[in-house]
Amino acid sequence: MCHVITRLIVGGAQEAALLACARVDRGRFTSTLAAGTQTGAEGDMWPRADDLGVPTIAIPTLVRQVAPAKDVRAARALRRLFREQGFDVVHTHSSKAGLLARWAARRERVPVIVHTVHGWSFGDHMPRSVRAAYIRLERRAAAWCDRIVTVSERDREKGLAAGIGSPDQYVTIREVNDLGPYEERAGKREDARRRLHLPVDSPLVGTVGRLSEQKDPRTWLRAAALIARQRPDASFVMIGDGPLRQETERAAADLGLVDRLVTTGLRNDVPALLPALDVFLLTSRWEGLPLVLPQAMASAVPVVASDVDGNREIVRDRANGLLVPASAPEAAASAILEILGDAALREQFVAAGRRTIREFSLGQTIPRLEDLYRECSGERPAADNAITPG
Repeated sequence: MCHVITRLIVGGAQEAALLACARVDRGRFTSTLAAGTQTGAEGDMWPRADDLGVPTIAIPTLVRQVAPAKDVRAARALRRLFREQGFDVVHTHSSKAGLLARWAARRERVPVIVHTVHGWSFGDHMPRSVRAAYIRLERRAAAWCDRIVTVSERDREKGLAAGIGSPDQYVTIREVNDLGPYEERAGKREDARRRLHLPVDSPLVGTVGRLSEQKDPRTWLRAAALIARQRPDASFVMIGDGPLRQETERAAADLGLVDRLVTTGLRNDVPALLPALDVFLLTSRWEGLPLVLPQAMASAVPVVASDVDGNREIVRDRANGLLVPASAPEAAASAILEILGDAALREQFVAAGRRTIREFSLGQTIPRLEDLYRECSGERPAADNAITPG
């Protein structure tokens, strides 16, 4: 029997969901991507879906922000889609789209419903009343699905501690992340520097990500300013866009970084750009499991990251990189200066990073995802890729 899988996404889960659709065994699973048409700082996913050969269905009323009238229409559209297409499995991604789609799939009696948590919708940074409201919604939505996939063990623990679902619903499968293009370009420093119009021999600290409150670009820039005082030869690059871009550029000017900082906006050649870096810095205030840290490691770039949930499941402090407290620019600057000044430490982190990324390769994640679909459908998983429930 051929199962048809659809994924509902809006926002940061785009790449993982697209890759899951594209890389599962197409001889066994017919995969369709359904998503809202809204674009933003993450870019437009539709050309990417075409490149990967993933069939798509657009749902214009499925938007990121809370919009009651559109949300009702989106839920109706999803019910109609599931009723007409007769999917065997619905796999949802992102918080709001996941809530609407799980409700619609359950109402239409879809045989199997799976949801992936790319970081919970609630967090300690929220006001208590808002956090409690999100937890209540997550508890309700958990009752509408068969399995909950977390990309980190910490998210599994947080979900259970919040009373969301039951232990037998959970399974941890890392983010679907195609590291091949990054490994192929690792070490191609000169080409990467040419793309950024930067000299080959000066130290370069960079990041890739959405310029948003989550990624905390203010802390990143303050760390860069501290580094610049100690290393007048250093330059900095921020690859990405987001709601804080204008504020970020103003802050860079206030900190005297205008002549030292390159802000690229959205780029589709990130695998070719990462080898330009001497150190990768991620200053997130919270994370599910960031795709970009394994990507930096695959590019042979040592990493410094804030010590928050998702980051610490990838970076082991002083083994394959350095962890620093969140919102602590002095600590981040000190860690980067240490790596820039110690070639042996840099090589240690690069070598350990190459070993770390094996856990995050498609060869690990895709078979586990396929086995999850088989298991939920009542089939026997492949013997060498059996799912280990959380």
